[in-house]
Amino acid sequence: MPLKGNIKIFQITDKQFTSRGIEFTLHKPLRYLESNEERIFLANKPPFGEYQVGDFLGINTDMVRWLASFASSKVWDLDDKDVVSKVVAKPPQFYQKQTFTSEEFGDGWVEESG
Repeated sequence: MPLKGNIKIFQITDKQFTSRGIEFTLHKPLRYLESNEERIFLANKPPFGEYQVGDFLGINTDMVRWLASFASSKVWDLDDKDVVSKVVAKPPQFYQKQTFTSEEFGDGWVEESG
């Protein structure tokens, strides 16, 4: 299923495996409920373990803020490709646009759910 909602594009600049999953460092801050972090933690399972430094992620930022409201800390695991997916085709105005709607993002921009 493709990403829905307000989507921002982030590039992975670092990847670290932790006891909680995989910590990806991003090229710009991601807004959580009460903070901005240049990182996101994802479950250590396919396809997230295959994401590499330099890959681009489409992230539903509204859903991230909503999910963060239920977390006991800023560090939380996410394993839902409806919220985070690897971008497989860059948008035309990649860094100029801040947020894309689901309709603008379109089909074929993110890897398919398995």
